[in-house]
Amino acid sequence: MAPHTIVVLGAGLGGIPITHWLMKHQVPTNKDLKVVLVSPTSELFWNIAAPRAVLPGALPDDKVFYPIASNFAKYPQHESQFEFIVGKAEALDPTSQTVTVAEVPGGAHRSVRYDTLVVATGSSARADMPWKSLGSTQETKEALRKLQKAIGAAKHIVVAGGGQTGSELAGELGSEYAAKGLKQVTFVIDDDLPLTADARRDVRQAIASRLESFKVRIVRSARVTASSVEGGKTVLELTSRDGGKKQQSLEADLYLPTVGLVPNSDFAPSSMLDAQGRFKQTASLRAEGFGNVFVLGDVGNLQTATAKHAGDQVQHLTKVLGPYLSGGQKAEPAYKADNGPMFAVTLGKSHGIGQMGTWKLWSWLVAMVKSKHMGTNMAPDSVTGAKM
Repeated sequence: MAPHTIVVLGAGLGGIPITHWLMKHQVPTNKDLKVVLVSPTSELFWNIAAPRAVLPGALPDDKVFYPIASNFAKYPQHESQFEFIVGKAEALDPTSQTVTVAEVPGGAHRSVRYDTLVVATGSSARADMPWKSLGSTQETKEALRKLQKAIGAAKHIVVAGGGQTGSELAGELGSEYAAKGLKQVTFVIDDDLPLTADARRDVRQAIASRLESFKVRIVRSARVTASSVEGGKTVLELTSRDGGKKQQSLEADLYLPTVGLVPNSDFAPSSMLDAQGRFKQTASLRAEGFGNVFVLGDVGNLQTATAKHAGDQVQHLTKVLGPYLSGGQKAEPAYKADNGPMFAVTLGKSHGIGQMGTWKLWSWLVAMVKSKHMGTNMAPDSVTGAKM
């Protein structure tokens, strides 16, 4: 085999596992293969735990941040056939097969050439909230500490956005503060119940009921359309979800929006992206029109943006990359994208609810598997590649 460089963009729940797989199962038998991992973060942020990590004293840094470079130093070929670049992808040129990377910190630019590219850059939360990584690891840590301080000081907190992150955040704040009479927590959702209509209605109702048992006030079928600061307070304007006239105003000490994700794809040519800015992703997990560019996770448009789907795509790619690199397989199996409901919503440390297909998951099961640790008990296996 001629010299071949695989560049993996993104060191999250897609990029880190597939890089470990390459180092374990491809590099040892191919001295001409080099793997380059590129990420603006020097540590993996276990963002699954973010709704709890923002509470003061809830989780130490070493439960949500995990060093990346040291977990690849164990491979015998890491010095000669592996490189970790702490930097942000700024431009992709698929014609010349190069990625321009701005190193972090400093911003020095370098051009990285690839033979095969794996794009696993994930997504960011709107309004620069730390529900996902914010640029560098240092930026994310600083944002978490700032938010922890603000939550500690606030008496009235408004959470907006009725998705999984918003529901879990409202659950954490409700169980820790509102239920004990320590703070007022308001949850603004744009439907009559949390989550979206593809989830079972009784599951959605169970979330609302649990939050209300925590004394969380739920404002239904409304959206925050404007915010301003007056006299040290944040004033929020709410309108009905259909865009009608203003319903009411809310005054809060702290406003926490959890509305929507933005794909981390601003480095790519617009022709490779759909209208939402996600890579056009085929059933072979490739960027549409490019046989040597693979796409994993949130940044692709084949499935909804969840950790479960990223993991499924990684597992499929491990079956494809070996024959692809050796040139020994003509027909690849297509990835079977399952967009059916599959989720677990934590509601504090001792409660939760979820759905698998059409099945409602028991609260005690979600509490045992996810709510107790927010997945931090599984994070080390992810960053070390123990199961790859």
